[in-house]
Amino acid sequence: MHTIIIGKRSNLSQHLLVTIEGAVSVSASEATQYLEQFDWQNHQPVNLILNQFQPVTKLGDLSNPIDYINNAIVSSANILHSIESQASNINKIIYTSSSSVYGNNSACKETDAPAPISLHASLKLANEKLVSNFCDQHAINYTLARVFNMYAGTDEFSIVSKIIRAVKQHQTISLINQGGAMRDFIHIDDVTHAYQQILSTNAADKIINIASGRGMTVSLILDYLQQQNIQVTTHNITQDEINISIANNDRLSKLIGQHQFQLVEDYLLNELQA
Repeated sequence: MHTIIIGKRSNLSQHLLVTIEGAVSVSASEATQYLEQFDWQNHQPVNLILNQFQPVTKLGDLSNPIDYINNAIVSSANILHSIESQASNINKIIYTSSSSVYGNNSACKETDAPAPISLHASLKLANEKLVSNFCDQHAINYTLARVFNMYAGTDEFSIVSKIIRAVKQHQTISLINQGGAMRDFIHIDDVTHAYQQILSTNAADKIINIASGRGMTVSLILDYLQQQNIQVTTHNITQDEINISIANNDRLSKLIGQHQFQLVEDYLLNELQA
């Protein structure tokens, strides 16, 4: 099965590329031309994974709003338009969405009404609607994968990578509200395993939380590291943020069966003691 991953630079795309047999990755800027020139007739039905979006390091940067919107949703519209005539050749589309679409929800369940509170979350939700409507109209199987706080791989943005960098380079990291917000951390290997299962099944659920189902605060992580004689220097900043974001992952568990999710504190300890 041929799998085309759109969004070549993303951490997840790079990881999926080496774990999914027959996968190729294409940048968002090249995607439309690539898909229009692709030899659909000489390939088995194709999987399409849409990972393109505004770069994670620039989610809060609105200095160029036109580029922001183009990267976030116009690119999706162009990609879908370019494959419209090839619907019968598509096995499945996965759109990589985000836990942010739930807003301040203490037990995020796929059936809950989305309540985004930021621009990027609103655009993620808009992409979900765009993809689902397109796929429904063209009878294409699809999954909206709502990924929670992913870490590891080539990640340089998450609080997990910042903790590692701070310890190794003797830096100070900024904690938002004393690090008290509850988050659902998931290792990139667990995410790619979930994607592989989604591609290999005909799951009826169109929205699936990609998450461990376990909540953890940064302050608890730092306390754990301190107990292991690993000190992280921090300073606090006060900022509005989502207080609790923990997934209900019953749908994912049903899909992947018995699976031992990697614990973020174990990952950090291993990285920092290496």
